[in-house]
Amino acid sequence: METLAPPMARPWIIGHRGVTVGRAENTLAAFEAALEGAADGIELDLQLTRDGVPVVFHHRTLFRAGLRGRRVFHLDLAAVRRLRVRCGPGCEPGEIPTLEEVLDHFGGRTRLFLEVKARPRVDTRERHRELAAKVAEAVVRRGLEGSVCILSFEREVLEACCGAAPGLRTCLNLKRRLALDGAATRGLFALCLAVRHLTPEYAAAVHGRGLALFTYTCNGPRTVRRALAARVDAILTGRPAWAAAYLDRLGVGR
Repeated sequence: METLAPPMARPWIIGHRGVTVGRAENTLAAFEAALEGAADGIELDLQLTRDGVPVVFHHRTLFRAGLRGRRVFHLDLAAVRRLRVRCGPGCEPGEIPTLEEVLDHFGGRTRLFLEVKARPRVDTRERHRELAAKVAEAVVRRGLEGSVCILSFEREVLEACCGAAPGLRTCLNLKRRLALDGAATRGLFALCLAVRHLTPEYAAAVHGRGLALFTYTCNGPRTVRRALAARVDAILTGRPAWAAAYLDRLGVGR
């Protein structure tokens, strides 16, 4: 059975950057903590180093790793390896992992939601396509197509992934609601909408198009209840253990 078949009753709890409390986000330790906290999958962000290696890091600059004003694509992998992702008081800084390390540790263990970061204003379209192709190739090489979904805010990136590996499932990230015409949603597996723009009516329209619907970022009761009211398929949260326990308290069955 393919593990990305949308759930029937209870939405998936997806660890957004693994966890964002108690561990350095987007690190192997954060991903392990998410799974220990009953997450149904993990979401992570991918960027390309100067020498062409996909690594896991979210932010536009490396300020979280002590290099304000520098970007991932300014550094070779060897330099990225020396950095540590900072977090809150009492939290151990963590190494920036590569995509290959994540797939080695978690491929086949859980659902993986891989966001390909694309920032047209600061990097080139060629590098975006290179990153997309390398992510797709790594997933297919391991036979993980059934448990991986590729996410991006840029439709062109998702098309590049599908061009490299036509069987991959893709999800378009949205900061606001998208008009649901055929051209806008063609070839997609899912949409992932910011929770503040989520409504039951829009969710029903998305599902009516045959698409799955995810939402981000649900770190408190109000946003989780909003997601449940819309009957989304997955909730992205930096607090997966809390979110899973909250659904249990609400009596939302698996």
